[in-house]
Amino acid sequence: MRKLYQFLICSFLLSALSFTSKAQLLTSLRGSNYAGIYSIYYNPAEIVDSRYSFDMNLISFSSSFTNDFGTLNRNYLFDKGFLKFNVKDDINPYLTFAQDTKMRTGVANTSVYGPSFMFTFGKKRQQSFALFTKANVYSNVNGVSGEFATLVNDDFKNDALTGKPIKLTNLTTTAVGWGEIGATYGHVLLNRNKNFLKGAISVKYVRGYASAYINSKQLSLQLTDPINGKANVIGDLSIGHSTNFDPVSGDLQKDKIGGKATGAVDLGLVYEYRPKYNSFYYEMDQEKGRVRHDKNKYLFKAAVSITDLGGALKFDKGNFSREYLVQKENYDMTGLPSPVDIKDFVGKLDADFVNKGASDKDYEFGLPTTMNANFDYHIWRGFYVNANAYVPLSNKNKLNAHYVNIYSLTPRLETGNFGVYFPVTYSGHKDMNVGFTLRAGSFMIGTGTVAPLFGKQDIKAADVHFGIRIPVLKKHPKDRDNDLISDKKDKCKKVPGDPQFWGCPDTDKDGVQDSEDKCPEVAGKAEFGGCPDTDNDGVQDSEDKCPTIAGKSEFAGCPDTDNDGIIDSLDQCPELAGPKELNGCPDTDGDGIIDPKDKCPTEKGLPEFDGCPLRDKDGDGVKDEVDECPTVAGPVENKGCPYPDTDGDGVLDKDDYCPLTPGDPANNGCPVIKEEVKKILEKAFDKLEFTTGKSVIKSVSFASLNDLAKIMKENAAYKLRIEGHTDNVGKRANNMTLSKNRANAVKNYLVKKGVEATRFDVKWYGPDKPVADNATAEGRQQNRRVEMTIVFE
Repeated sequence: MRKLYQFLICSFLLSALSFTSKAQLLTSLRGSNYAGIYSIYYNPAEIVDSRYSFDMNLISFSSSFTNDFGTLNRNYLFDKGFLKFNVKDDINPYLTFAQDTKMRTGVANTSVYGPSFMFTFGKKRQQSFALFTKANVYSNVNGVSGEFATLVNDDFKNDALTGKPIKLTNLTTTAVGWGEIGATYGHVLLNRNKNFLKGAISVKYVRGYASAYINSKQLSLQLTDPINGKANVIGDLSIGHSTNFDPVSGDLQKDKIGGKATGAVDLGLVYEYRPKYNSFYYEMDQEKGRVRHDKNKYLFKAAVSITDLGGALKFDKGNFSREYLVQKENYDMTGLPSPVDIKDFVGKLDADFVNKGASDKDYEFGLPTTMNANFDYHIWRGFYVNANAYVPLSNKNKLNAHYVNIYSLTPRLETGNFGVYFPVTYSGHKDMNVGFTLRAGSFMIGTGTVAPLFGKQDIKAADVHFGIRIPVLKKHPKDRDNDLISDKKDKCKKVPGDPQFWGCPDTDKDGVQDSEDKCPEVAGKAEFGGCPDTDNDGVQDSEDKCPTIAGKSEFAGCPDTDNDGIIDSLDQCPELAGPKELNGCPDTDGDGIIDPKDKCPTEKGLPEFDGCPLRDKDGDGVKDEVDECPTVAGPVENKGCPYPDTDGDGVLDKDDYCPLTPGDPANNGCPVIKEEVKKILEKAFDKLEFTTGKSVIKSVSFASLNDLAKIMKENAAYKLRIEGHTDNVGKRANNMTLSKNRANAVKNYLVKKGVEATRFDVKWYGPDKPVADNATAEGRQQNRRVEMTIVFE
């Protein structure tokens, strides 16, 4: 039995160096804008709005290997000769296994990508289509403990593990190969300013080539004889294989297919955030709003997909399929043939254990259903960084082709024809690796694990991938003369021109291209062969005697505004029609004075009155035409109107200082204020006192103010102007307020004594109108005052 398990373990540890893998091929290229046809294998939506108009894969392959129960020392590669080893070599000294009872796994797979192609189509290139072919081989080992692997590697001759129970739960060892042919259709689902969403579906025809498995739900062994490799063993063991194994020789019949056809689906969505979407629109070939399909437009994009959804690989069981009940003591674990020799291998098991027979006639292998989540960030120009999660959804306890969880972070530099990728991956086997992929033109080569060549001493995983393709990038139309007409459609390729003339110049921008323009350097009109008519009068400038003024063709483009047959330049009245003898001016009233100079153009008049007849109704010597009072005699200097005396005091308003109040002519029309009134005003001024710093009138002032109120009530024509003043001590704003309040205090006092409020004119000036020097106490005393003056209207 040692050969059985040693074959499995060693083949996994070495398969990384002899195969190639779907999972790792796309780790570097995930999120890449130049993955092209490869992107359909992890997210079919990536081919939508691709940078390729067409991309064809000729042949590509990949393989990967990973496990968490054993490691291979990299010196094996160099001691045995790099890439010249084989499973039959003695590699035991180079192997190390985990020393625990934890159930561990290993997986190796190979994918060969056959002829496949993709292209974009539609008016706005928002649709994509692809056809692809692929062949896969997966090998999985589940439920292997480190102790068991160590025991197998030591040919069951390990003193340290003698007598120790070793239990394996859900031991599953599988190998399956299948091919698939698929078609992908993708479409832009949302294109709204900054937000862009695309989706796609792949439908696949899948058929298994061949498969085999060796499984056990429970298998326990206990080493009893470390010298001869004997152990007590108990449990169950199932062996199955597809029908294309020769029942006589036990060899795989490569010309036969052992599986049945089935189907599967891949689904994908990609969201792109495009904050500068406007910068990717341009105008070309008389078409606005064209999109730069050759440019990556996003700041970041997020994607999710599920691959190999639905369906299963179905196989009929071959003749060597068995289900055994295993129960032996001191069983020779070294006596089993290799599972490669299936006929001898099954024959030995039939002889040693109870064959319960196959419970079913067929079996299924689940496809490696996987969820991919992807986030890609555009750093600057061709620099990007990508984060990806590859999460298998298959049930590992059933027959499935599956990989392990892989999480990656991939910085990259890429352009249309070149790209370098540096994936840093962390797998479900708790193994971190650094990879490198180079893309140059049609070629792609790389590895997800550089550990076999550099750095690490122990190898848990290995990977290599290679591809040849025919990529056709989308290109921006060439426009060498930068006139917005592509070179393919430019009728004047060597000279910048106007788009409306398909790249031929219109130097003066008049809508007539130079080749047809009689005046190519001066903007003109098409009806004049491109020559100008500046004044738009229908006479081109070269024939227009008045090129800047609209005129008439009969006058060689010169105007006759009043249509009197005399061109404006010779017409003394160009806007009034008149006879030639008056140089184009009219004389409506026939008085010999032309209308523009006749102030009475419809009445015959005299030259001395500017064409008007003599009229002066009031006989004041002012003509009625300019007399503002034509029926009332008045002086010439007052435009024929008499001067008024509004208050009737015999003093004209123009000389009356009190035009609304009758007064004494000797006093300029104002009433004479009696001496006793003046004395009362002076007394009120002299006796007016306020509480310091306030607007409260002291009682000593009441008697004089009462006298003033009496005078005001007795003389209805009197009005009183009250003006408040302060010195300059303190803030000006405070002084203004104090002067206002004191002036109003006097007004309010008099109003309370029966004087109408409308007869007061209250003003306040604060410190602004001093009557004495504020530098002295006496001067400041004089400046703190409330002045009262009798005024008339």
